[in-house]
Amino acid sequence: MPRIHAGESLKAPVKADAPVRFLEIDSPYSENSQLGRMIANRGLDPTPPQAPAARLVG
Repeated sequence: MPRIHAGESLKAPVKADAPVRFLEIDSPYSENSQLGRMIANRGLDPTPPQAPAARLVG
């Protein structure tokens, strides 16, 4: 199981380059429903735009 900065684990695998969402982290903080609502409603787009694919120039 992958570890994050302070030793937290992810509850399930996350795809490469995908965002890690608060509720996907196995932490005592993710069990706090009020804190979860505050984070979920903080004003960020829940589906960030995809970066354009890189292209070779040559």
